[in-house]
Amino acid sequence: MRDRIETSKDRISAVMVAYKSEYDKAAQKKREEEQEQSKRDTQLQAFELAEQGAPIEAVNAVMQLAEEPVSLAPVAELRGKTSFVIDYDVRVIPGQEHFIPNDILRPTTPQMVKALEAKIKKIAKATGGQKIAGIEITQTQSARRRSI
Repeated sequence: MRDRIETSKDRISAVMVAYKSEYDKAAQKKREEEQEQSKRDTQLQAFELAEQGAPIEAVNAVMQLAEEPVSLAPVAELRGKTSFVIDYDVRVIPGQEHFIPNDILRPTTPQMVKALEAKIKKIAKATGGQKIAGIEITQTQSARRRSI
């Protein structure tokens, strides 16, 4: 029974992560579309100013406004029992262990490799996933559900 519950929890978490990822992609696409629309509107305004005989400095100033990012009102995120955290999967690349910096222990047994990956995972979280020679770091996202 416990296995089925754990499996269900994992499935729900995976679906929630996929949903959040799709939601973030849609929000990014909307921001890009709004930026393009703003750019077109500003260029049209500059064209109209130029047709009316406005000084070239004014037209150039309006054109510069077209390149600036559009400020969108932030959307309030719904708060629930589930939170999303950035995580990293770490794997030592076979054959490239000699590239691992000396301040990180060089592994000699499978247990040491596992311990090293755990250590590097902590380093990756602290540094935001910066590259480390000889190590493959992949950013992942997982969902955590708070208990009642």
